[in-house]
Amino acid sequence: MRKTIKYVALLGALLLVGILLPSCSDSDEPDGNDYAPNKWITLDSEEGEYVKASRIFSENLWHAMNADLEYKDKNFIFSPLALHINLSMAANGASGQTRKLFTDVLLPGISNPSLDRLNQLYRTLIEEIPQTDVKAQYQLSTSMWYGNDLQLKENYVNTLRDYYSTPTFAYTKKSEQAKNAVNEWFAEATGGEMKEYLQYAPTEDFFFLGSMRFKQGWTFEFDKSKTKQDNFYCQSGKVVRVPMMCQTREDARVYAHSKSLRAILSFGNGGFVLHLIKPDEGCTVDEAVEDMTLGEPYNRTVNLKLPKFSLASNIEFLDLLRSIGLEEALNGNGDYSGATENEFSLWGMNQSSMFELDEKGVAYKAVSSSSGKPGDITAPGPPPEVIDFFLDHPFAFEIYEMSTGTKIAMGKICEL
Repeated sequence: MRKTIKYVALLGALLLVGILLPSCSDSDEPDGNDYAPNKWITLDSEEGEYVKASRIFSENLWHAMNADLEYKDKNFIFSPLALHINLSMAANGASGQTRKLFTDVLLPGISNPSLDRLNQLYRTLIEEIPQTDVKAQYQLSTSMWYGNDLQLKENYVNTLRDYYSTPTFAYTKKSEQAKNAVNEWFAEATGGEMKEYLQYAPTEDFFFLGSMRFKQGWTFEFDKSKTKQDNFYCQSGKVVRVPMMCQTREDARVYAHSKSLRAILSFGNGGFVLHLIKPDEGCTVDEAVEDMTLGEPYNRTVNLKLPKFSLASNIEFLDLLRSIGLEEALNGNGDYSGATENEFSLWGMNQSSMFELDEKGVAYKAVSSSSGKPGDITAPGPPPEVIDFFLDHPFAFEIYEMSTGTKIAMGKICEL
């Protein structure tokens, strides 16, 4: 009899809470004593290419979402890092052609991609990303749960433990004890923010459960007294009044792109940054993000307006992942004999996210980065010396770790 193993919560619940901690005093400049030294992550050239490939995977998925009617012209946020890690763990349980499909999709552009090399990279990133800014509340936790009638292969369990810091827990299905154990783990992983994740005694044969938390203030804060109600022009055509934060920065770094203007705002000591993408007039946010590279850098005086907002989204990735090349791995016929002798299929890949942004941290810092594949575009001319960077129309954003360019989160705002 075929035994179907359900990855019910391959990503479980992602809790992404940003920009809530005061990061500096009321003065315009940060107090250097408030920040820990920035600890850059050093990767070799091959590891750098693997991180670049993971960014291309993220952008391929981003474009698939923007082409899907479920997400087109709608707000969303997700963590490419959490998704890529969990798919990498699933890939370690795959064999044969299924394993090759995973590596080809997860590592586009890499000739002869090695899952072993990817495992080593993630061991480094999981250990070192939290150290880039030790005052940021960054935590990525994953766990694997399985019914005690299932036989997992020891090598698979060891790989998840040694490279992904993922513990495994056997449980008795349909038991209150199992439900309580899952909820206790999840409450600890989310710092007590979510205590009752499971509302039922689990019946699944197998699932991953994961949580990501990121909480940090900006390097420079907005002056809260300058936040005023202003118009936001939604994708749907509605005009709504929202609290708009305001700030002027001299000698700020902006990036001119063919269909957008882009800027970088830093958190804490600069270990994590926010990449803002403002579409040009007459250009939609989806058109503006067709190419995710930064563009040409310029130092300018910038008048910045950014809405204060909160965002929650729930994304089921299974069909989206099938659309970018994982159909044969996720159609119920994949070969996962590297994990267990029981036959199984991936049943669900869900990610729930929460994000909040307020005055406690928006700032400019002169930084630069590149990601993904450059498109065939015409470079725009230099922007004016004084720029109104007003995010009063739909826009996109990313959070990433600065030294490696690892994407922590990607999102867009179409409606407020």
